[in-house]
Amino acid sequence: LFDRSPRPRMARNSHVNLHLRLVCAVLLALSASINSAIASDDLFPFESCFETSGKKYGINPNLLAAVASVESSFNPMAESSSGALGLMQIKWPLTAKELGITNKSDLFEPCKNIDAGAKYLSYLSSRFGSKLLAIAAYFQGPTRIGEKNNIPKKSVGYVEKVLKEEALIAGSNELK
Repeated sequence: LFDRSPRPRMARNSHVNLHLRLVCAVLLALSASINSAIASDDLFPFESCFETSGKKYGINPNLLAAVASVESSFNPMAESSSGALGLMQIKWPLTAKELGITNKSDLFEPCKNIDAGAKYLSYLSSRFGSKLLAIAAYFQGPTRIGEKNNIPKKSVGYVEKVLKEEALIAGSNELK
């Protein structure tokens, strides 16, 4: 049933070479596909959600995207040990309910989560009158920032990360 006769060495090598060539061709095709996807301007995760919510609440979409990048690495299913959920890491249930989110599952819907985060950043910006204090309050909570109206050491690194990410996003022209 099975041919057990020894195969010539060249036949085996040509068989391996054929598979190797096929694998290389597939990898090259994938690489070209990935490179063209990266070059595309419309593949920024949830771009329209950032733009819509930014416009709605008067928050720069690049800042919203920067917060989402730092908070969750753009993972809409992110959950922290402190109970923060989704892209913008909205705390459940207290902060979410204050922002009008009554169903926990809504926090895993990217546009709803981004909208809640934009609403919260808008509130914090109005309350503190400072972008830097608003970002710090987003991280540590408005009570801690409001007590002394300054940025605690614990928040400085977070604020720096968000601002650097915002600059990278703005520089990449991914969000307009």
